[in-house]
Amino acid sequence: MFIKHTAILKKGRLLDIVSVPFGNKEVIILIRTFVAVDIPEKLKKGFEDILSDLNAIKGIKVVHPSNIHVTLKFLGDVKTSRIPDVIERLDEVKASPFMCRIEMVGVFPSSSRPRIIWLGLGGQFDNLHLQVEHALDGMGFKKDKHEYISHATIGRVKFLKGEQKEKLKNFLQEYGDKYFGEFEVTSFKLKKSTLTPEGPIYETLHEFSLQ
Repeated sequence: MFIKHTAILKKGRLLDIVSVPFGNKEVIILIRTFVAVDIPEKLKKGFEDILSDLNAIKGIKVVHPSNIHVTLKFLGDVKTSRIPDVIERLDEVKASPFMCRIEMVGVFPSSSRPRIIWLGLGGQFDNLHLQVEHALDGMGFKKDKHEYISHATIGRVKFLKGEQKEKLKNFLQEYGDKYFGEFEVTSFKLKKSTLTPEGPIYETLHEFSLQ
């Protein structure tokens, strides 16, 4: 069967491939996308102890260090044909670089019903999140219903029994006010997420500089 491959390019960067069988009917390809700020690798090295201790608690799936990031907005499954438009909109975001302080460890939605374990992040993420929301307004992406809280997820609770709940409680007491360092946020990224049995694989589709 003859299949035509059409490359989707933006500023010379390959985003994805659309396959068109027999030249008439386009196969719609969706990619799972989100907007995020990456944490520098040198700081992630300082997460080794906390991730090791968290991994020792059965029933919690720990996020791989390479995948720890700050989500600004989750877009969901997006047609590859729309990605250039998303990039063009996000290019309009106007925000200055700012310092981010990584400290605290907490849980969502509450300590009595923990589902997500996160690192707290101080900095002007609220403004950057708002600018991203405004830039994508009218494109059909759902706006966040809840108040935006800047954080970096480091673990997800699958199940916890009595002893493991106590271990998590002790974990939060030990690391609750810990300081992990700080870095300057100079850019944000549009990222692609590919789900696999071993965990998600993230790829950067485009990086946007803050000025």
